[in-house]
Amino acid sequence: MVVFDSRRRRSAISLLLAIVMVLSLFPVFTGTAEAAQMVPEEVAIAQSQSGTCTLASAAMMIRARMYLSGNSKWSSITEHDIRGDVWLEGAGIYYSWTYTTVGVIITGDHEDVSGLGESQLASMLKRHPEGIEIHCASVPHAVLVTDYIDGVFYCFDPAQYYSGHRIPLTASWLGEKLGSQSSILTSITSYWYISSYSIQPDTAIPT
Repeated sequence: MVVFDSRRRRSAISLLLAIVMVLSLFPVFTGTAEAAQMVPEEVAIAQSQSGTCTLASAAMMIRARMYLSGNSKWSSITEHDIRGDVWLEGAGIYYSWTYTTVGVIITGDHEDVSGLGESQLASMLKRHPEGIEIHCASVPHAVLVTDYIDGVFYCFDPAQYYSGHRIPLTASWLGEKLGSQSSILTSITSYWYISSYSIQPDTAIPT
């Protein structure tokens, strides 16, 4: 009996070690990994012309929010669709705006900052899985930050040659001009976020 129990104990320990080794092969996700899985790259669009990066980023944020809320019209949203609600001709994007269409009311708000901390932006993304639009006046350029995994921020960049894919923030046009992630974060001068929304769903998000 003693020999049998000892072997069973050794077998259990070996099995436990094997499970631990297998689990160690999988990455540990932090922040908003679920947002990266839920929002498809099809949400990303390119800006229509030079100077509309903030407008395009707002459109992507609206598209993402509608997608996450199960409204199938997200894929039809373009710069043109939101321009009248979000954009002041000759000046740029409004600090605060409300986009409305059938079954959809989305309000965006703005904050001026002197940089954002890593934990601060990560916390914001947890509350806003549709993303946070950041702008660095020194470049100048805006992107939609989508999620934060293992210390790395990812984004949809509307700039030509960068658009259409979820990429690390450092691989965006901001990264091209400013370098490291920390340099980008300290260079953020303003950001937009969705402060409230009422969206009528008509589809179920695939699981």
